[in-house]
Amino acid sequence: MFFRKKPEAPKPPPDCADCENQLAFLKQQNARLAKDCGPALKENARLRYQLAQCQRDRRVLEMQVSGARAELQAAMNLLARAQARPPEERLAAAALALAELGERLGLAGPWSALRSEARALDPGAAFAPEDWLRQEALGVLALAERSLTERARAEAHPAAALAEEGPLARLLDALRRLAGVA
Repeated sequence: MFFRKKPEAPKPPPDCADCENQLAFLKQQNARLAKDCGPALKENARLRYQLAQCQRDRRVLEMQVSGARAELQAAMNLLARAQARPPEERLAAAALALAELGERLGLAGPWSALRSEARALDPGAAFAPEDWLRQEALGVLALAERSLTERARAEAHPAAALAEEGPLARLLDALRRLAGVA
């Protein structure tokens, strides 16, 4: 069996004066809140805009730094190729450098035999300290660049790792100057 609810008595319409008073009060509250919070909302919007600009600039700088590092690596590779000589000449120069350094450091070894065999391999070979030092600096620079690149790849923000002024960055600068690529 279904029971019907008794219809409720209709409510009297709200008094227009009460509604207008309530509406006026709410408008007053809204105006006060807008006045109080307006500067903070504007500042918030300005800061959000600046944050978005900074994030965009950081991404652009990371791309530029990455490009600059790639160019430096390419320059180092070109420099190494430009200074490349036939394997016999490089081997003779390395053997002469080894003999010269071992002898100057006062170490015992067959330095004269090594020198004569190197000259037999390349009669025009001569020890050039500047070339030897530049090649050594390029080798160490390549190793340091690789270390910095690995460190930058491990960071969430590569630009932060690359911008870090630490011992590795100072070492890289000194090696670039020594190798003649800075």
